[in-house]
Amino acid sequence: YRQTSKKLWLQFGLIKSTKGFGLGKVKRDIAMLFVAVSMDRYLKETGLLGFLVPFTLYKTQTGAGFREFLTNRCQVSEIHDLVELRPFEGAINRTSLLVISEGKTSFPILCTSWVGGTVAFDEALDQVYNQTKRYDMVLEPIGGKNKPKTSWMILRKGASDAIYKVTGLSLYTAHAGVYTALNGAYWIDVISKQPNGILIKNLPHIGRKKVKELTALVENDLVYPLIRGRNLRKWVGNPSGYILVPHSPITGRPFDQKTIKAEYPKAFSYFYELKNFLELRRIHKLWGKNNPFYSLYDIGSYTFAPYKIMWKYVAGRIAGKGKFEVAVISSVEDKELGERRIIIPNEKLMLIPFKDEDEAYYVAAVLNSSMVRCVVASYTIETAISTHVVKNVRIPRFDPQNSMHRKLSELSREAHELAANEDQKELKKAEEKIDKFVAQLYGLTD
Repeated sequence: YRQTSKKLWLQFGLIKSTKGFGLGKVKRDIAMLFVAVSMDRYLKETGLLGFLVPFTLYKTQTGAGFREFLTNRCQVSEIHDLVELRPFEGAINRTSLLVISEGKTSFPILCTSWVGGTVAFDEALDQVYNQTKRYDMVLEPIGGKNKPKTSWMILRKGASDAIYKVTGLSLYTAHAGVYTALNGAYWIDVISKQPNGILIKNLPHIGRKKVKELTALVENDLVYPLIRGRNLRKWVGNPSGYILVPHSPITGRPFDQKTIKAEYPKAFSYFYELKNFLELRRIHKLWGKNNPFYSLYDIGSYTFAPYKIMWKYVAGRIAGKGKFEVAVISSVEDKELGERRIIIPNEKLMLIPFKDEDEAYYVAAVLNSSMVRCVVASYTIETAISTHVVKNVRIPRFDPQNSMHRKLSELSREAHELAANEDQKELKKAEEKIDKFVAQLYGLTD
C-alpha cells in the first residue's frame, strides 16, 4: 500500500519528495491521508468535516506536511483536545477532534481542552459535560504564523505575545546521549578495582537483545559512571551504573584497532569476545562501515564535556504535553573506580555541553524557569522532548559581565544544592527568584 498511496501523500503535500524517498523509512500516520482524501472527494463547499486524529500530528515532525495542508488547503474551524479524556475504551492514545471546511486557516486556532476523570465509554454527552472541565485554548505555530509546518503550541488565549518573546533559535547546540544499540555489551557492573585494571561483569540480559555473560579485567580509563533517564529530575542527577566506552575523550572517535590493541588490550579482548553480537547491530551495519566493530554511536567530544545540562527525552504522563526539567551534571568522585570521572548519559537523555561551569548553571536556570518549561510543554509531547528545544527556545548567550546572568547562575547553583538536600521550602523560594529574573531577561512583565 505504501507504493500505491505514495502519489497521494505527495499530491496533498503531506510529505515532501526527496532524493531516495521511501515512505516505509519514516513513520506516517494514515489519519493524515484519510483527512486529505476525504476533504478532496466528499466535502461540499459549505460542508464541515469532523475527524478524530492523533493530537501528536499538531506537534511532531511527522505531521509537518499535514499542518501545512491544514493551514493552506482548508480552514480549521476548531480542534478539541481529548487526550486526557481517553475516549477509546482500553486504549491509551492521544485523541483530538478536528473540524475543517473549505478555505484557508488563520491563527490562532480555537482549541477546547477537555480535562477530567476517566469517563465511561457509553456515557451520554451531558454526563460527560458534568464530569469534565473544558478550557478555552488556542493553537499557534512555534515558528510564527508564517511557518505553519513548525510544531503548534497549545496556549491559553492571550498568552502568545509573551510566549513569542521566549521562542526562537538558540546559539547553544544540543545532542543525544550515547547509543550503544546493545546495552548488554557496554553496560557493566564493577566488581572490584585491581592493581592492573577494573574487574567487570557485563549485563547480558538488559535490553531486548541478549549477549553472552562475561567477567573480565579492563583498563580503568575506559570505565565511566552511567546516568539514565530514570536517574534525572529537576536540578538533580546521579549515576546508577557503569558503561565501557572505547572512544577517545578528546575527539569522541572510537580508538582504532591498532591503538586499542596497544593501549587497551584487556578491553579489546573483552569486546572481541562479543564481536559477533556487536557486528549484528543494525546501526553498525548502516553507519559503521568504516568504524571498528566495538564503536558506539551518538557520541562525540561533547559527550566528555566537563559540564553538561541534561533532560529526559521521555518525561510526563500521557497528556500530549512534555514535562521538561533539566539538571547540570559534571563529574563524580567514584568510590568503585577510586577517582573522579566524567558521567556519561545514555540515549534517553539529551545534553548541552559546556566548558564553563558558571555558564552551565546560568543556562540551567533559564531552562528550568516556569516560562521556558511552559513553552516546551506547549509544543512537545511527553515521548519526544529532543534536541529541538534549543532550536525553539531562545537562550541569550551567557555574558560573565552581565549581573543578571551571574545572579541566575548563582541561584541555579543554590537550587541544585537545595534539591539534592530535599529542602523543598527553600527551593521554592529560589525558583521564584529565578522566575523573576528570567522574566526580566526576556522583557516580560507580571
